[in-house]
Amino acid sequence: MKKNIIINGKITSGKTTKIYEYVDEAIKQGDNLVFFDSKEEYLEKYQNELKEKNYNTIILNLKEPLKSDSFNPLLYPYHEYKKGNKDKAIEILENMGNILFYERNSDKFWSNSACNVFIGLCIAIFEDAKEEEINFSSIWSMMTACETKYALSDYATRYVKLKGEEDINNTAYKYLLATFLAPKETKGGILATARSKFSNIITRENLNIMLSFEDLKIEDNKKYSIFIIQNNNNKELSSIILGRVIEQINTGIIVLDNFDDIDCFNYLKEYMSNGPSESKYYIIGTRDINNLYNNYSEYLEKLATIINLDNEYEYKKIDKNKIEFPTLEKKNIKIFNLINYVDNKLTDENGVEEKDIEINSIMKQIEEKLNQLEEEDNKATSNK
Repeated sequence: MKKNIIINGKITSGKTTKIYEYVDEAIKQGDNLVFFDSKEEYLEKYQNELKEKNYNTIILNLKEPLKSDSFNPLLYPYHEYKKGNKDKAIEILENMGNILFYERNSDKFWSNSACNVFIGLCIAIFEDAKEEEINFSSIWSMMTACETKYALSDYATRYVKLKGEEDINNTAYKYLLATFLAPKETKGGILATARSKFSNIITRENLNIMLSFEDLKIEDNKKYSIFIIQNNNNKELSSIILGRVIEQINTGIIVLDNFDDIDCFNYLKEYMSNGPSESKYYIIGTRDINNLYNNYSEYLEKLATIINLDNEYEYKKIDKNKIEFPTLEKKNIKIFNLINYVDNKLTDENGVEEKDIEINSIMKQIEEKLNQLEEEDNKATSNK
């Protein structure tokens, strides 16, 4: 299959059955496969066959993380950043941020500002953290560091200022400057917006573990199939995982069935447009092609062969007992400690911390001012 395909039809029209034909062909040709599989029907149908044909299969189960392999969406842009592909890494982070903080009907200032905070903090840990500390928990910890006082400010703000002091052109500093040097109420509102989106990940213990480690390893000489079982209660995260997987694979067929459930995969048109040059081809199943165009772009019609179905099929129930799920390995998440980082950076050779010097300086200024006022008061009294 060397083309993009959109299959349009109502729920019982046989869209999935039609897609099976293309998947069967792809397996015969040894193509790599990615499935956006909300109902787990592709996993049930093809898992055993793919195993027999020596595919390396990865299951990213956002519905039930305990039955999932692990996948860290920050590691790929981190590795690109460390290899010197900084523009590409930042583009990936912007893509993630635009999806994570996607708001169709709200004041864009708060969501855009929260997006910039996310991007800036990601770049910051790429520069300052160990690889094992590159995860969403580290970003959350950095966001909450603004609640810990540093002299007359807070640790997060001092960290941002430190980035600028070391290099005024630092990219992380540029993304973070507007928020962390904003008035207190504005800064608080932006960080509250950022944390509210992140809480959907951080507060789910098993999901957070799943997203902090990496089982997905793409090797040029091995066939692979990746099943993304999306969670419709967190469409943004499902879209982020899909985007990262598409960017990491070298070639392959990407099956996006029941894609009507997702309306925030912002870069679908770009992915489909660039796909053929990267040997990546898309099969999309939709119940309403006009809704698909409204959510993404009417230009999709020019990027794919359109197949309209008007059949009547009886829905086949999925037998999940036939599926062999992985078991998530529980591990301790390593977190970048911004507070320790700042303290270590701003402690002199005598072990004196900058914040102590700053507080002592302020206390000295207050003492001098009090002495000055006392002298003026004494002079006024003696002149009476």
